Amino acid sequence: MKKALVLLLALSLLAALCACAQPAAPAADAFDSTDASAAAPAEAASSGSDFSGVTVVASRWAGPNADTQKAIVESYTNGTIVIDDVDYNNLKEKQILSMSASGEYDLIWVPEVWIPEYVANGWLLPLDSYIARDDLNMDDYLSGIVEIGKVDGTMYAMPDMMQGMMMTYNTEWLEREGQNIPATWDELVALAKYFKEAGTGIGLPLMQGQAAMDLYAMILYSNGGDYFDADGSLALTSDVCLEAAQQYAELVQYAMDGAVTWHNDQVSEAIRTGKCPFGITMSGLSGLDSDPEGSVIADCVAYGAMPGKKSVSGCLNTWSWAIAANSANPDAAWEAVKYLTSADVEKQMAVQIGHTSAVAALSSDADVLAAEPFLPALSEQMANGKTQPLAASASALSDPLQAALSEIAASGADPVEVFNKLQSAPSRTSKQPWRTATT
Repeated sequence: MKKALVLLLALSLLAALCACAQPAAPAADAFDSTDASAAAPAEAASSGSDFSGVTVVASRWAGPNADTQKAIVESYTNGTIVIDDVDYNNLKEKQILSMSASGEYDLIWVPEVWIPEYVANGWLLPLDSYIARDDLNMDDYLSGIVEIGKVDGTMYAMPDMMQGMMMTYNTEWLEREGQNIPATWDELVALAKYFKEAGTGIGLPLMQGQAAMDLYAMILYSNGGDYFDADGSLALTSDVCLEAAQQYAELVQYAMDGAVTWHNDQVSEAIRTGKCPFGITMSGLSGLDSDPEGSVIADCVAYGAMPGKKSVSGCLNTWSWAIAANSANPDAAWEAVKYLTSADVEKQMAVQIGHTSAVAALSSDADVLAAEPFLPALSEQMANGKTQPLAASASALSDPLQAALSEIAASGADPVEVFNKLQSAPSRTSKQPWRTATT
């Protein structure tokens, strides 16, 4: 009973925090010339239309979560949903190819950081007319994630799930080595150093990409910092940004061998299969830890917030379902979106794989609470968190920053020198209209 109460309070807190994640209305992006306006479907089929002969193709990342979703959609009765699951590192590239040319995908599973760019290029269909026609109650979803799916007040992406990085520990391994779960940043580094010298190390997602940038953001936000100064100008050489870069470099030197090729999936797998004693993992994969058939830590896993130097803070990730503007079957795709984001399907995903749903009512569902023991840690991590910068030109920052972090991890480059070089690039010295969503 006590454990259930703790989980209930944790998920309720997380829901409340995400409900507060209201991003400010974005300014027009001075670096994007594409007209983001797109007409809603002129003659949408009425709600309840029969699409039994229509196949809707949905793009999402690959892995056990996708496998679970494939099994669930087999029960869809108003047509056929085909899940094309792609490794995360290739997902955006393949989605853009489809939305800009091939039209392979009807549905796009999109994270918060890609939404502004996709909308600016006219690749996503506005959903407001569908929502109004079907009298869909958006209050059924966490309001912060609803707002993240909007650009200039128009809804482009239906909220599906939220996640964030946190610590995962094999407590049996720690106890065997006489080690404790760290409560401070220095203790975290010391634990990583201990295991590195013992032949393993800490599991970190250091492959060049979004996960490494999210790890850096967690460190930066935990120091009370941001990428930008008070005027909104990029400030990667500020004291707080450089300190976070040095902390990043300090921690990555004790990472598991091969971690420079790891994304979130590989970190989770290494800990879950007993190859790594602890690490920084993505909560969206934590449901796999409790499966005794695929996890050796089912009975000895513990979760916690990553301790920062000054505070605990997280980097919020969301995933939402959108309809490709060049879909040949937008009406059928909308029916599929409603199904995928329904309370019933969301609960199945939550119970079977630990999917943290954006459906508000599931915040107090007993079955969901029992299936997600990581929620207290995630709630603590997100109590002072926010998203990565959201703008159509976000790649102007994210791409070179991800490359810089990869350079630090792979070659041991001086983080101060790397960040000074990054800041001095002409394309990044101008003020840009960024926004973030905060918890």
